[in-house]
Amino acid sequence: EGTDDEDTDLQLRTSAVESYLALLHKPRLPTMLVTIICWVLGEYGLLSHSHSPAQVVQALVEAADRAQAEAPAMGGGGTGLQVRGFALTALTKLWSQAEKGAIPENLVDEFVSRCATSCHVDLQQRAQEFQALRYLDKSRL
Repeated sequence: EGTDDEDTDLQLRTSAVESYLALLHKPRLPTMLVTIICWVLGEYGLLSHSHSPAQVVQALVEAADRAQAEAPAMGGGGTGLQVRGFALTALTKLWSQAEKGAIPENLVDEFVSRCATSCHVDLQQRAQEFQALRYLDKSRL
């Protein structure tokens, strides 16, 4: 990953984040692309100059909800679950990296709650992991 030049790597990551945030609002993106976007935003979303951490999380939640809603129409109920899982993992990473209060709790509560009560064990586990991490002292992470 990356080059030996930290500035070049930072510019590349920031550019990817900005491009993916713009792309994420488009309807009917391929599932694989949305999962990649979720991964990139989870790793580097806080580098965005155009979006606050709360806006990055909001974009992830909206993308996950949209993928879940579109999945039956596109013939794949599991694809929405896959995107929700990646989005929840990205949200967890962002939460652990962001300054305290940068991501309002009410922004994540409903999404995490829906995942925690899902009939899919993978989503339940990811939600439980988020819930456990959110109450830890961030200086210990």
